[in-house]
Amino acid sequence: MINNGMDNTLPTANVPTTATRFPSIGSLFIQSWELFVSRLGRLALFTLISGFFNFLFIFIIVLILIFVAIISNFGSSPAGHAAATPVFLSIFVLTGIVVIVVCSIIISALSDAWTILALNEAKTTSFGSIFKKGFGLIIPLSFISVISLFVSLGGLSFFILPAFIFAYLFLFVSYEVVCDNQRGINAFKRSYAIATHNFGEVFIRIIIICVISFAFSIVGDLIIHQIPTFAFIWVFISILVSWYQLCYSFTLYQQARVHTDLNKPVSLLWVWVISAVGWIIFLLLMFFLINLSTQLVKSGELQKIIQSYEKQNKMAPIW
Repeated sequence: MINNGMDNTLPTANVPTTATRFPSIGSLFIQSWELFVSRLGRLALFTLISGFFNFLFIFIIVLILIFVAIISNFGSSPAGHAAATPVFLSIFVLTGIVVIVVCSIIISALSDAWTILALNEAKTTSFGSIFKKGFGLIIPLSFISVISLFVSLGGLSFFILPAFIFAYLFLFVSYEVVCDNQRGINAFKRSYAIATHNFGEVFIRIIIICVISFAFSIVGDLIIHQIPTFAFIWVFISILVSWYQLCYSFTLYQQARVHTDLNKPVSLLWVWVISAVGWIIFLLLMFFLINLSTQLVKSGELQKIIQSYEKQNKMAPIW
């Protein structure tokens, strides 16, 4: 259940408040700022903890790479078992890739859980309670991350545009999982309902924050270009801005949710169809490219193309 610990906590009923108008853009900025100020310390703390977990993860990856390098050198030495090494390394590398992907999803899910809980839980909620509760959300958030990845890549392969549409429609999936205890496909359906029922209001507010963020990054680049030492300060400012954007997105979710009738049925069949077709297109394209590359290698044409490219670069004038 949504609870931001503020006096203006929004209703959580599934019936939209049709008697009231959608809050103004100005109120969205004001409420986002109030939430940002009230949760600043909590956001900083959980950001540091998430950073520690990411650092630990990267450190383990580096150790694994060092281990692989040592094994590779051992296999190539006269005393090594050169025949068995390639098979062992292939299995080890594939296993390592799977472990890295799984761990990345888990750490990302845990970070998202802590961030959303930091915004949703009341100010009186203890740090330990939020910390512990975050681990209980790893599995449901990891599941929606995998589904989101499938949908996004499928939409990207299906002429790119659907990927942006899906990103908008499923903008509030994580919030539904954490704040309203929704699971699996149902969280996607409710996010879809919230985004489409309030399409105009939500869309324009997303565009506004995106334009502001883009302008902010351009100003930062210009300042850093003129004053390089300002880059250190800009990193800190960028972190604060990213936290405010999180508060903005979460507040928008709260406002849109209470203006949505979540009892109406939602069908995502067209989303799954487009995603599946996109994946088929991607696999066929990869098959074509691999087959083409194999033919070029066998015929020697690839080597000729490389030699011709190198020759052209050597003959090109240096300005």
